[in-house]
Amino acid sequence: MSLYDRMEAVMRVRGLSVRTRAAYHRRVKHLIEFHGAPVGGIGADEVMAYFLHLRAMGRASSTLIVSWSAFKVLFEL
Repeated sequence: MSLYDRMEAVMRVRGLSVRTRAAYHRRVKHLIEFHGAPVGGIGADEVMAYFLHLRAMGRASSTLIVSWSAFKVLFEL
């Protein structure tokens, strides 16, 4: 089962809406694109750098909250 499929399964079990699941997948995709590395190569320092990048770009707090929630699901797998 791919990482995407496992993440999708966990979110379905938690009862997250289709829109929330899509938003979480987008945030994970952006994290991977930002670092140019597979998820296995991304740790706490890389996630913090991504959050600092989002803040420097002027992203809203709600974007950071959605990202945080998505990464919690991702890294629990």
